[in-house]
Amino acid sequence: MKHCIILLTGVLLASCAGQVKGPCDIYEKYGTECVAAHSTTRKLYSKYDGPLYQVVRDSDGKTLDIGTIDGGYADAAAQDAFLEGTIGYISIIYDQTGHGNDLIQASPGTFKGPR
Repeated sequence: MKHCIILLTGVLLASCAGQVKGPCDIYEKYGTECVAAHSTTRKLYSKYDGPLYQVVRDSDGKTLDIGTIDGGYADAAAQDAFLEGTIGYISIIYDQTGHGNDLIQASPGTFKGPR
């Protein structure tokens, strides 16, 4: 008999026989596809092995893709080391579905504010 545990604490998790699965794994199991899956916190598919997002360092404009550590959570230590002594921003949040629906930072608008 297979025992599964599902927790809802802001993030949906399912653990079946010790294997952590993401929300998109759960949807897929029941025939619903994630058409876009974005997270700066963790993997949404257990099989996803790419970076979660890209950080740009303000001091020199260099970029770093932030991947995951064991357990599927974002590698915060890599981001902290990359941004040490400066600030940065997220320029891309990668789509974990493989559909290429990455979220990129939009160009500034032309609205200058109220006159």
